[in-house]
Amino acid sequence: YILGYGNPAYYSGSPKTHQNILDTIDYNVDMIDYLTNNGTRVKSLEIWNEPNLPTFFGSSSWILYSQLANRMGYEMKNIYPDKEIIGCGIASQLGEDYIDAFYRRGGLMYSDGFSCHPYTYPNNPDVRHMLRSTDFISRRYEAGGWMTVSLTEIGYPTHTKQGAHIAMDSLFH
Repeated sequence: YILGYGNPAYYSGSPKTHQNILDTIDYNVDMIDYLTNNGTRVKSLEIWNEPNLPTFFGSSSWILYSQLANRMGYEMKNIYPDKEIIGCGIASQLGEDYIDAFYRRGGLMYSDGFSCHPYTYPNNPDVRHMLRSTDFISRRYEAGGWMTVSLTEIGYPTHTKQGAHIAMDSLFH
């Protein structure tokens, strides 16, 4: 489950203030409880989607994101100790630099691991995917080796002219 994107009933905009972060936590606790109470098994909680892209987070600042990730990771681990907390679900674009800055300054204190989206478009994902993934996996060892690394998005995007038709993308999965 991605802990992100907010809801206007809780707050408006991206969680860049202390109050917005608390509101984001409240919204996601309500969503997780709703899903769980209705039979959906939620194993992992990923804190936001691609915070290194302004499109999704409203900023590419690892400092702003680390405030959200540490507070949300801390709260979620206290509320849901059995769930894996995934911080920093980053996109390929400048991903290594972002994760380096983030974890070297304590951004993964309350996370069990991090996630990456090693898109390789316009190249064939079967050819370059494994090469790209190792770039991110090497960050695990730099962080001490104890973190899990998840690949939560792969393939061709279908929303851009650089991407592929949905039928083409499905051939690679």
